[in-house]
Parts: sequence; C-alpha cells; structure tokens
Amino acid sequence: MGRERIRMTVEGFKQLVIRHFERILVGLILLMAFIGTYFIEEKSIILNFYLKIKTLRAWR
Repeated sequence: MGRERIRMTVEGFKQLVIRHFERILVGLILLMAFIGTYFIEEKSIILNFYLKIKTLRAWR
C-alpha cells in the first residue's frame, strides 16, 4: 500500500512537470542568469554586450 502511494506521487509529479515544462524551463534559465550575474566579477562584460546590441540596432 505504501509503494502505491509513492508511485502515485511520482506519477503526479511527472505529470506536473510535463504540464508546466515550458514555465519550469524559462524559470530555470532566468534563475541561472540572475545567479550568474551575481557571481560574475567583471560586470562590464554584460554591459558591453548590451551596448553592442544597442549599437548594432542603431546602425540599421
């Protein structure tokens, strides 16, 4: 009886993950981006990347 309850819980979890896969994936990507920018020592790398994109858009 205990194993059936665990199996039902695991199946429910799998269905939950499949149902909300896109939201979970986007959330993980955003979380990793924020954590990465927090721990990165050279902040200007991110700013330079933003400025390059802005500059490329201005040239169009």
